[in-house]
Amino acid sequence: MIVRIHSNPTFSVGTMLSCLFLWTGLATAQTATVQGRVTNATDHAALEGVTITNLSMPVAARTDKKGNFNIRANAGDRLKVSLLGFKTIEIAVPSTGNLQIALNEESRQIDEVVVTALGIKRQTRGLTYATQQLDGVQSMMSTTTVATY
Repeated sequence: MIVRIHSNPTFSVGTMLSCLFLWTGLATAQTATVQGRVTNATDHAALEGVTITNLSMPVAARTDKKGNFNIRANAGDRLKVSLLGFKTIEIAVPSTGNLQIALNEESRQIDEVVVTALGIKRQTRGLTYATQQLDGVQSMMSTTTVATY
């Protein structure tokens, strides 16, 4: 006994295309570009070179001279905002709107500074012209000779 299944090829292709477009639309709708500006909390000056890292995905951005940035993120993702000399903060991405971030300066007292020359050795350099090395006695003799000359 042979069983034949009749199918409508137009329906199958149409269904597959609809699913493909729906899946593509959902995938692109989830990740959006978030825009924002980072300023100094004390004088509201724009901060350049601030690093904004999305902790949910491997994406990071830096602010420009005006403190503006763009980063890919979903609503609810955590962003880490950091700059040397300022307190690092983490914020949640809102569902709408631009981010306005103000960083507070971080001051740390340094107790002491230790400078070492560990591993540095003085080396005699070779010169491309003729030189003569004098000790202290020879240099005194040459000044005496020059003085009596």
